[in-house]
Amino acid sequence: MYPGIVNYLLFNKSAYTQQEMKVYKALEAYKQATCGWVRNAYARQYNNNVVVIGKVLHSQRLNERCLTPWIIANEDGVIQCGHCDCVAGLGEACTHVCALLFFLIYQ
Repeated sequence: MYPGIVNYLLFNKSAYTQQEMKVYKALEAYKQATCGWVRNAYARQYNNNVVVIGKVLHSQRLNERCLTPWIIANEDGVIQCGHCDCVAGLGEACTHVCALLFFLIYQ
């Protein structure tokens, strides 16, 4: 799964811009995932895809309600897309989406 996360964060093309995402700030997301910022995650299977939805603490405002990042992966674990309800969430790879991905590895 880890190579899949690296592929998604660095080399996957955005559905909107068709440019590689090149998310190099994944270290912050790794810290969030390993320090308990991801509160929970659950998965549902739809046809040949798996949707994973999580609850992650805000990175800027800790007193706010948790954010809800989600990802879609196919049955082979290849990540198709990800989004979040934070300000940067439409970029498909905010730190909350990345934290959810790392959380899946270490749980």
